[in-house]
Amino acid sequence: MNDWINYADLMEFYCKTKKTSLIYFYRLTPIPEDKKADIFAWYEEFTDDNVLDMMKATGQWDIIEVASSDLAAVEASEWFPSEENCPDPDYYWRCYVMDENGDFTWWNANTTGLTAPPN
Repeated sequence: MNDWINYADLMEFYCKTKKTSLIYFYRLTPIPEDKKADIFAWYEEFTDDNVLDMMKATGQWDIIEVASSDLAAVEASEWFPSEENCPDPDYYWRCYVMDENGDFTWWNANTTGLTAPPN
């Protein structure tokens, strides 16, 4: 029988091993071609240039290593607004912060009724 490993398991192992935190961000759907310029122009107003480059390059998901979970939460909250704070759903990236112990400590996703982000 195979043991299944998901992205959260891999991220948890990385955080615990390296004693670091991660910002994980992704989109549920591709960026609509007709909105790309507007979406990235909006993010340029408040997102770090390197992060914006990552968003443009992958378009779907990426992971950023950050020295501490406190710093990761501050940066993630500045760069990745909740869906209700985006102009429309096409502007939204889900974002999670995992701390040095492999625990999710911050997220911008709608997790009504949950105590932690879904794995």
